[in-house]
Amino acid sequence: VLSGFRKQTYTMSGQEGGPPSIISILLKKCSDEDIFGSEAIDYARYRLREHVFKKVKLFKGKGLEKILQDLGNYRYDKMVVKSVYLLDRYYSTHAMLFDKAIQAQVLITPSSIDTFQRVRGLVPELRRLTTSKLTHEMEARMSEIIDIFTGLCSIRLRSAQHTPTEEPHAMNQKILLNFGVVDDIFNILDKRIDIEFIETQYAGLRLIFKKCFMFLQVMARGNDPVQNKIFERMDKLLDVPGCPQELGQCIAEVFTGNMQLCLSIKAFQVRRVVELIAKQRENGSDLLQALNAIVKVEEI
Repeated sequence: VLSGFRKQTYTMSGQEGGPPSIISILLKKCSDEDIFGSEAIDYARYRLREHVFKKVKLFKGKGLEKILQDLGNYRYDKMVVKSVYLLDRYYSTHAMLFDKAIQAQVLITPSSIDTFQRVRGLVPELRRLTTSKLTHEMEARMSEIIDIFTGLCSIRLRSAQHTPTEEPHAMNQKILLNFGVVDDIFNILDKRIDIEFIETQYAGLRLIFKKCFMFLQVMARGNDPVQNKIFERMDKLLDVPGCPQELGQCIAEVFTGNMQLCLSIKAFQVRRVVELIAKQRENGSDLLQALNAIVKVEEI
């Protein structure tokens, strides 16, 4: 079958009278034995990448965006639709390439590659557990995975006084964020439990909620994108029961030194925090620190 496909490809390429196609070149370079080998795949990737860049150069300096924008001003519906569609494809392609470039810039050291492979193996298991009805063993496994992710977010250093300090690990934070782990943690916190049985039947899930907030806290440390994501879901996070201390520490981390978020918070959200402080009383000290971080901006 492969030989026949190769022969047909050569015939079609010769009839066209133009340069050989990419697929014909690849088939010519690869034999039947190694066409599915790693070297053949690497060569195919190199040739296709070279082909893509040649195609992109056709539009460089031609003012494609201005041409499409001009076509969008005509009173011809089909032309407007087509031009807007091409503009969307043009910009979305560049956005996709930019996102992939960010991921490529992260994986630049052996340790970051190891972290990438480790996270890639754990994320599917975490998502499977998130959508399952948890047993005690599954709760313990989910808690273990969250602990692993939390440990990846920080790097332990020693100060001049030889006291250990933790600093945010920006590279690992980006890897976890790109894998969508933050969204997975939000999905776990969306689980609804009966507050009356939180100390007994849902004790394991309550522990998981606490560890989720601890993970979000270390992920938000010096990380503006994560701080913005937590702020956007603040209303739902304030409704999570059973872990006021961890919730307060997480919120305090989000607003500490972030002037933009401190100015963006709504009055009813501040009122909600005050109500939680009054309700928790002696357990609301961390929520009080969060409220202090909101009303006292360090940058001002």
